[in-house]
Amino acid sequence: MQPKATFPGSADGTIDPRRSEPYAFPVMASLTIPVTVAQLVELARQLSPEERRALLDTLLVDRFEATLSECDRRRRPLADLTDDEIQAEVDAVRQQRRLERHRAPGG
Repeated sequence: MQPKATFPGSADGTIDPRRSEPYAFPVMASLTIPVTVAQLVELARQLSPEERRALLDTLLVDRFEATLSECDRRRRPLADLTDDEIQAEVDAVRQQRRLERHRAPGG
């Protein structure tokens, strides 16, 4: 027996070929529409106070999360260095500078 495809728009999850009305299928879509700041302000003015508050809350949460993510990326821990490794790097830089001064004319 082959498994049946199920469809959320029908009562039992199957398609009835005799059905005359269309099935309702849930669709998740993303639409991008370029708007100017002036258009966005005008659209926001048409919202009710409750809708404005919800929009503002959403924008603030999104901005806050983006800021936190950026801070987290910048704060990634550096490799743990020992004092000996740091001193070795300092000594290497100093030695390189000494060699450069010695090679320079008049050095």
